[in-house]
Amino acid sequence: MAMIWLDVSSILTWKRAAVGIIRVEAECALYALTLPREDLAFCRLTADRQFVNVSEAEVRSALDRIAGGSGAFHDTPAIPDPIVLVKETQEERLASVKDFSENHHHPSWFTALKFLSKAMPRTLRTTLRDKAQDQYPNFFLDKGLESNHESSHEMPLTVSNFADREHGITPILFEKDDVYLSMGGDWNHGNLDYLRRLKERQRFRAILFCYDTIPILFPHLTLEWVAQVFPHYFENMAYCAEHILCISENSRKDLKRYLSKIGAPLPPMSIVNLGCQINLLHDQALAKSVQEVLEKPFILFVSTIERRKNHETLYRAYARLIDAGETHLPQLVFVGGAGWGVDDFLNDLRLDPRVKNHICIISDASDADLAALYKNAYFTLYPSLYEGWGLPVAESLAFGKFCLAASNSSLPEVGGELIEYMDAWDVPLWAERILWYWKNPQNLAERERLIRLKYQPINWSDTSKVIIEKAQETLRAL
Repeated sequence: MAMIWLDVSSILTWKRAAVGIIRVEAECALYALTLPREDLAFCRLTADRQFVNVSEAEVRSALDRIAGGSGAFHDTPAIPDPIVLVKETQEERLASVKDFSENHHHPSWFTALKFLSKAMPRTLRTTLRDKAQDQYPNFFLDKGLESNHESSHEMPLTVSNFADREHGITPILFEKDDVYLSMGGDWNHGNLDYLRRLKERQRFRAILFCYDTIPILFPHLTLEWVAQVFPHYFENMAYCAEHILCISENSRKDLKRYLSKIGAPLPPMSIVNLGCQINLLHDQALAKSVQEVLEKPFILFVSTIERRKNHETLYRAYARLIDAGETHLPQLVFVGGAGWGVDDFLNDLRLDPRVKNHICIISDASDADLAALYKNAYFTLYPSLYEGWGLPVAESLAFGKFCLAASNSSLPEVGGELIEYMDAWDVPLWAERILWYWKNPQNLAERERLIRLKYQPINWSDTSKVIIEKAQETLRAL
């Protein structure tokens, strides 16, 4: 019997409250657990790049942990930093890899080599590959990995390849006509190179997700290694997927434009609207920091603190208002953990005496915390520089709260006519409109009335149903 395999690799290693991609995978897994279907099961990708079956009990345990909203990342990161980011000369890199290989068993050495970026200089890749092949020729799957056969479509070194060669073909979870469904961070924990090769051998089908193409459009707003990985990732997606689910029309247009530019196939693509309700545990207490925030008027920005999300504009807008003598302001609450590239910004918040009592950060809010903050916020803000969707805008509307948002990317798809948009960089305008809504509660109340009247929240179960039905449709299309 052909099977649908739902990849839950992301949620199995996640130790905090759900954010964007994690929430999508978690909600779909939760919905799948309610379905009495013998042709639907869960899988994950192991550290040595093997797909294995995952029990329902493991999935429920992961969902319970995430719903608890506490904890931190696993002690050992699922994916180490790519070697290519180390600031070394070519000779230094070769020496460090040589030292590593001499002090570890060769599978561990190849585990390190598999993270070498495609963006690495060809001469370095070729030298490393040649040295690896000379020392461990039995671990190469075929001649396609030899240095004199380098091409843009070659498969990177993976432990799975080596295991195939050393011990014979390893057990493979997927069979002909199965459907593999992934909505997690494949670029971060997965290997579409391996999936692509596996598909060619096993003839199963794949449904993959496109959240956004931001690392390609704005590489300066992402980690360097992410920007290096994504071009090859999307190319592989184009060759792997029978269908691609995009979370907005804007993301679909961006992906089609990029794939057309590089001459890759254009698989069928459709839009799946993300849910926006927050599921709560009845006995979940609010964090002390949240209880303190709820005691005074506040406005809310929910997002990981990173450059792309543009917290800087709000900080500057508040500083501008305070400099103009507007000291009676609602507290500005940032809800989200610190990401990359924001050390200087966080230092500014910590050291700037003007905003000390006006801006606060809640770094690890549970779903109960988040719901309480949305429910009690005066209004919300979302000045992001670019989005695949903009889930916090939808969540704000689901709680009946007005939002001031940036006018770019997919955000107008989310808020429609119910929220107000402005240029993400226009600090004076953000300051002006924040102050205006703060001082005109009757206008804010009218905005909220229209939201309650017109906004139709999407349940996560409806989102999950669309995703699973697409997999079922693909399964039937033999």
